[in-house]
Amino acid sequence: MRSGSRPTMNPGPTVVSQAGTLDPSPGRRDDDPAAAPGLVSGAATVIVGREAELARLRTLRDAAFAARPGTVLIAGEAGVGKTSVTSAFVAETLAADPRVRIVRGECVPLGGDGLPYAPVVGLLRDLADLFGERELLRRAGAGAPELSWLIPEFGATDRTVDGTRPENRLRLFETILRLVEDAARQPLIIVVEDLHWADESSRHVIDFLVRAVTGVPVLIMISYRIDELTRRHPLRPFLAEIGRVPAVQRIEIGPLTDSAVEELIMASAPGHALRSSHDQQKSHDQQRSELIKRVASAGGGIPYFVVELVRASRSGGELPETLRDTLLLRISRVGADCQRLLRLMAVGGNRVEHDVIATVAGLQAIDLERVLREAIEANLLVPDKSGYGFRHALMREVLHDDLLPGEVTRLHRAYASALEEQPDLMPDSVRAVQLAHHWYAARDNQAAFCWSVEAARLQRYGYAEALRHYERALALWEVVPEPESVAGPLPEFLDEASMAANDAGDGDRSLALLNEALRVAGPDAGPEATALRLARKARRMLNLLQPGVLDLMDQAISLVPSDQPSAFLARLQDYRASIQLLLDKPKAIASARVAIETAAAAGDPDIESSARNTLGCTLATLGIDPDEGPAQLGRAGELAITDMTRTRY
Repeated sequence: MRSGSRPTMNPGPTVVSQAGTLDPSPGRRDDDPAAAPGLVSGAATVIVGREAELARLRTLRDAAFAARPGTVLIAGEAGVGKTSVTSAFVAETLAADPRVRIVRGECVPLGGDGLPYAPVVGLLRDLADLFGERELLRRAGAGAPELSWLIPEFGATDRTVDGTRPENRLRLFETILRLVEDAARQPLIIVVEDLHWADESSRHVIDFLVRAVTGVPVLIMISYRIDELTRRHPLRPFLAEIGRVPAVQRIEIGPLTDSAVEELIMASAPGHALRSSHDQQKSHDQQRSELIKRVASAGGGIPYFVVELVRASRSGGELPETLRDTLLLRISRVGADCQRLLRLMAVGGNRVEHDVIATVAGLQAIDLERVLREAIEANLLVPDKSGYGFRHALMREVLHDDLLPGEVTRLHRAYASALEEQPDLMPDSVRAVQLAHHWYAARDNQAAFCWSVEAARLQRYGYAEALRHYERALALWEVVPEPESVAGPLPEFLDEASMAANDAGDGDRSLALLNEALRVAGPDAGPEATALRLARKARRMLNLLQPGVLDLMDQAISLVPSDQPSAFLARLQDYRASIQLLLDKPKAIASARVAIETAAAAGDPDIESSARNTLGCTLATLGIDPDEGPAQLGRAGELAITDMTRTRY
């Protein structure tokens, strides 16, 4: 069974599926339940107070399925109804047309470290369930190695992927687009949940799909919490940009009206279950009326809170005043062993694989099954094919926030130790991220440093996520013994971090890290190493529109001996010519000819190709020689060897 596999969604007997969810997958919570009694009894769920939102979704779906693909952003605070509305809409759509295909991905919070492409991996695994893994890779064509790099269990391919190359990342994006378009030969709904937790790489893929999917029946549904969006939250600029795309619409799910809350309470609490310990003599109708008033007042129109308050009322006594108290009361009703397991799982995230929790918990199989079943029957956990997710993310957050500092350290250490002892529990890149996160939370600086370095170097396509791990390793550099034995020399590690920052689009940070590398390396660094850093600095400054770029390139070239032509010198000369093409075109002609001569003498046709390209473009732009410009460009195309150079022709 594949790790993280998810079952295909089946429509329920009424407007939503059996547990009021898209499927019993990780994180398929009764997010909001404007819905019950399914939340309590497992019966089919009803949706209340969301007719306007569902009607608008139907309009957007009909337009999208008429080959005018669209995207809908579903916004709302935690527990307000995003998942329930999505679930009801998807189940209704499937009931009307079973040909509709559903693929879904969920963003994963991990202490701010980021798990690159988490929702994208979910989408790809659903596509693999749809097509079969072999057929998926066949349809991926030249992009199959990129998919296998992202999801190792798809199997090795005949081409090694270098995730540091931009062209490989572009190939990954285009491959995902092609697979989505293949799946959309039948109407397709893509569901991405909890975008507020998305890593930057996932946001890039989603942005690409939203803009690039055309002419096929696809509706993309993206949910996020508005109460998570602080002023500096990285999702804010993403939403601002994507909101300008004409095909993108936004639906905000607000609190329920008083009448809808009353309807939800009536559906959630059968008459025989209502009681009030401080007024046992009142009539049944009076009890119901009082409960509705108290729950409606305390719930604030948030469906998830309303349903949890109704559940709490069944034990008698005063209603809890906060959602935190309500959820902790729910948790207190299960046994001590089950509570311990839930606290352990809260440290692992919104969802934990069965093999992982079995290893970390250290319980006998029969005892583990007993406490897991207790949590599932208490509607605290939801099982899927290979693991367990909390019924709602708020449940995990409350559990985690209630842990004592010593508990947090101990439980994170338990996860880290288990993952180190059992390396086969998850793919290497995911395991490194998890270990860096758990050891850091466990306050083991040495282990956190080692795994942060490993995670940074394994992220490849996840540039922003890699940068975060580089930054953590650099923050720990001074507090761990002999960091060079793990990460290598500090100047070279700073070079790596600078490249990651550049790939992540953070030019200012890239330049700062590069300046630090130059400072740390100092005069003892070799001339080529210093020249290379100066050339990279010039590139960063050019991107940031800062002055002094050509002076830096001249300084870099002056450090390299010119009496013996080398590919390294030719590369520097070629780059100077390409900068002059932008900043000082007449001087670019002579510089390009020098680079061509050096590259030819050094026997490097790829650099010669790049320099001839620069020369040809300069001549053509300035109109100096109408014959030589095209001739140089033609010769450049003939000499091109690498994919990067070939993409210019």
